[in-house]
Amino acid sequence: MAECQVRPVNVETNRDLVVLAVKRNNELMLCNLEKKALREWRETFNMK
Repeated sequence: MAECQVRPVNVETNRDLVVLAVKRNNELMLCNLEKKALREWRETFNMK
């Protein structure tokens, strides 16, 4: 279970900043979905 990686980026323009914000938001949402799936998977063992 690897940690979610944060890659460094070079932000030079306002457009770069907006693109970065959208990408980071998407990465965070995906990371949270993966963690939710793991919690749900774990619960299947707790019910037995």
